[in-house]
Amino acid sequence: MSAKVLCIGDVMLDVVTKIAVMPSEINYGSDTPAQISTHGGGAAGNVAAWLTRTDARATIVGHVGNDSAGAALVNEFDALGVRHHNLVVDNGHSGVVVVLVDPTGERTMFPDNGANSGLKLSDLP
Repeated sequence: MSAKVLCIGDVMLDVVTKIAVMPSEINYGSDTPAQISTHGGGAAGNVAAWLTRTDARATIVGHVGNDSAGAALVNEFDALGVRHHNLVVDNGHSGVVVVLVDPTGERTMFPDNGANSGLKLSDLP
């Protein structure tokens, strides 16, 4: 019998920006080449996604906005088999984290919690 796990918390869109130079060498006011990718993220979102790699059944309780980022996150959860209910809210945009990764792998994060800030006890199933 597989475990049922309820994941409660942030669901974010991660915008990962890998730069080939150290942050002190960024061309402020101009272009600095980078590799940019987007992924589902957030503490609860990451745990729920990774649980699908086991025999556990994951359910996410969190908030995303009714926007393109929210739609992408819902689609990712659906593709992974993560259960969710009332994930999309109309009052707020989806949370986004811009992650700057330097050549050594050091990460710096710039979070905008967005709709995650509205999560409340009554959102629990």
